[in-house]
Amino acid sequence: MLCASYTPLSIYKGRMGVKWGESAGRRFLHEKGYAPPRILLTNLGVFHILAFGKIEVWTGNRALCSRQEAIAKADSSRSVQAEIGKNRAQVKPRKLSQFPYFVFLLALFLRVFYAASIGERIYWDDDNYLLWASRIVETGGRDVNTLVPPGQTLFLAGVELLPGSTVVNARLLQSLLGALTVLFLYFIGKILLGVTAARLSSFVAALYPFLVYISSALIPQCIFAFLLASAFVLLVLSGEKRRPSLLIPSGISFGLSALFVPLILPVMPAFALWLMISDRIRIRKRLVNVLILTVFTTLPVFLWGMRNYVVEGKFIPIARMGARAFFAANNPLATAEKTSMEERSKMFTPDMMQEIARSREGSAVADSVYMERTKRFVRENPQKFISLCAKRFVYFFDLYPSTFSKNPHTGKLYKAVSVVSFTPVLVFSLLGTLLLGRRWRKMFIVVLVPLLFALFHSFFTTSVRYRIPVEPYMILLASCGFLSLLAYFGFRSRDFS
Repeated sequence: MLCASYTPLSIYKGRMGVKWGESAGRRFLHEKGYAPPRILLTNLGVFHILAFGKIEVWTGNRALCSRQEAIAKADSSRSVQAEIGKNRAQVKPRKLSQFPYFVFLLALFLRVFYAASIGERIYWDDDNYLLWASRIVETGGRDVNTLVPPGQTLFLAGVELLPGSTVVNARLLQSLLGALTVLFLYFIGKILLGVTAARLSSFVAALYPFLVYISSALIPQCIFAFLLASAFVLLVLSGEKRRPSLLIPSGISFGLSALFVPLILPVMPAFALWLMISDRIRIRKRLVNVLILTVFTTLPVFLWGMRNYVVEGKFIPIARMGARAFFAANNPLATAEKTSMEERSKMFTPDMMQEIARSREGSAVADSVYMERTKRFVRENPQKFISLCAKRFVYFFDLYPSTFSKNPHTGKLYKAVSVVSFTPVLVFSLLGTLLLGRRWRKMFIVVLVPLLFALFHSFFTTSVRYRIPVEPYMILLASCGFLSLLAYFGFRSRDFS
């Protein structure tokens, strides 16, 4: 049977025990005394409704009205449809919220102001990335350091081609990307939790000190956070709007983010699981969506690996630093404690220093030695390996950054700002995780992303700055916990009651 729209059946007025919807069209028909536009099973039988043409009514084999009478009644539906269209045309379009523009401009202003306040000063690894970027420009793109992920160096090499200061231009561009990250968080929160949580989380993220800081740090975390947020918002929009085509740019953004921080790749199965669980479409369509996301996520990584195969003579998907970082975190001298750079360097014996030199020259011999020694350490000391990983997992959520060297970011004021800003986020994000309730189906990926990042970073040397790109999602969970707590004490909002 087919069910078409708004056909008047006044002969059945008052006899339909059907629950009406809330749409304007259905309320209008209800006032006119017409039956609901659907196939009904009532005491009169089964109604087969075809709009603007024929209406045939059966109870078994006996017709209740003639064909001519039914067609005459159907003709009057045109006037009903015209009146409905007229009423809809008179409805004023809904005004768009101005809050997303406000929070974007606020985030942009704070980040540009901070970038202008520090000028061309550089910290931490900024000078290394600038040096590698200069080599790329000088050699026409041939000399790319394959020891580290290429994303940040390629970005800085592109910025170096622009007129003006490379440092200033890069910080201004990253400030724009950081503000867009805040805007994307608003839309993610709006889809997953509602408008109230979206506004709260994006406002906090706009003011959050760590997110302001990384917008001016010439390290991969800022652009990685932007690419991760853009991929995430496209992912949730694809399910909300029922548009699988959005999975293509989402997958490409995930793949590009892997060129900045490769540890996003082992997190991808969680996003695939979310696609399978959160949506209620047919299982075949879910599998197709997962396949689309997987293919376009691996595409940028594969293309970069092919570039390395042509230029370097070896297929290197992203970078070769994984074996060295794995050994630096898991060796007989490793403690997983906050130590200075000088103390950390003791783990490298003279022969290991020679291997490091060979590794920087592009030799794959050192990589295999690193990996073999790390595997030997794990086999011989499984309990210490587990203990080291557990300590690093906890340090990932530490309240203030590790003190590896003396610089302006290790002072007492900086640590105090870190503790004051991150402690509420950590506490309320834990509370929000516990109070998800019926929202767990949509929100469990927001819970998994920080946890999986902490888990995979625990196998390597970790730092608080590695956590910053996933802190927007902890802020989203924290807003859920804060609003749920307010609702418990009677301060209810639109989405938390």
